[in-house]
Amino acid sequence: MVDEGRHSAGVGEGIITALSEAGFGATPQARVVGVDTYTPLAGAAFLVLPGEGDIVAAGLGLK
Repeated sequence: MVDEGRHSAGVGEGIITALSEAGFGATPQARVVGVDTYTPLAGAAFLVLPGEGDIVAAGLGLK
């Protein structure tokens, strides 16, 4: 699951928890999230937000 929010207390935490509690815990899951900081403006945002490489790496790591 890709979430541009922060790693800690991000929306993704709740989604992954809900999926696990609904019985999807045996399915490989991964969160690709932003850095635990505010999101800067303009191009600096790309320094803290998940990118294409992060998403591909997480997907390839699922087994």
